[in-house]
Amino acid sequence: MIDPGTRRTLDELETLYDVEPRVRDVLVEGRSDVAVLRWYTSEHSLDCEIYSVDDRVEVPAETVRPLGVDINAKGRVMAVAESLRDTVSIPSLTCIVDADFDYLLGLLIDNPLLLYTDFPSLESYCLNGDTINKFLRLVVHADQTVDGSDVIERIQSALTKLFLIRVAIKECAASSRLIARFERCMSTNASGGVQVNVDEMLRRSISSRAERDAAAERYSTLRAGCTQESLKTVRGHDIARLLILVLNPPAKLSDADTLERSLLGCLETAVLDAQPMFVELRRRLAAA
Repeated sequence: MIDPGTRRTLDELETLYDVEPRVRDVLVEGRSDVAVLRWYTSEHSLDCEIYSVDDRVEVPAETVRPLGVDINAKGRVMAVAESLRDTVSIPSLTCIVDADFDYLLGLLIDNPLLLYTDFPSLESYCLNGDTINKFLRLVVHADQTVDGSDVIERIQSALTKLFLIRVAIKECAASSRLIARFERCMSTNASGGVQVNVDEMLRRSISSRAERDAAAERYSTLRAGCTQESLKTVRGHDIARLLILVLNPPAKLSDADTLERSLLGCLETAVLDAQPMFVELRRRLAAA
């Protein structure tokens, strides 16, 4: 009997699924993703194990590099799916990655073992009225007059702008990153909405004038193409930071990581059940 819980090489993982066909593994990028999916699959009584890629399998950089993706946790999950696509079958293994910019830029990889989140990340699923209302009542203890849908409306446009700025920087100034404290380039207006000084944010993020001008032009093109706000242009990790900006929560919730974990804790299975990735995940794990 092969111990199914040991960290393995790709070859050893392939052998495991061949020898132990009843094993059901779900491989994700990080441990916060593990926590969410363990809760979700447990709620549905699905018999599987959820692992972060670095806790489950050794993936050398040379295995990731040919895919033309970043050598990080997402790249390693994708490399596992590509390496095992012809030798491992569903439902033995399901690999899940954050979509990030891939929907917008048309970078999705077609692989039977690989699922993408429906939105840029798991945290993006939190941006709905039910979850935000639960968060407002149970975590922030906001007044009943504060409505989740109104809060979303106040931050949605800014979230999209942040997302598109990140895309423009990645494409036009690959060696640069969005400034860590981007809130310094944001403000709230009289109605409580968030305004973004795009030019200032790019100026602080990109030192090269030529790259900055290219990024500004690319941002304008991307923004013109986004005729409707969508969760597909919401980076989940930005949600908590903008909620802090508009809600001014108690000091104990002013840390974005703490607030984000609280927000994820307000998700209900009903919010996720209808989303295509979760529908497919349940289908796979329920298979005989």
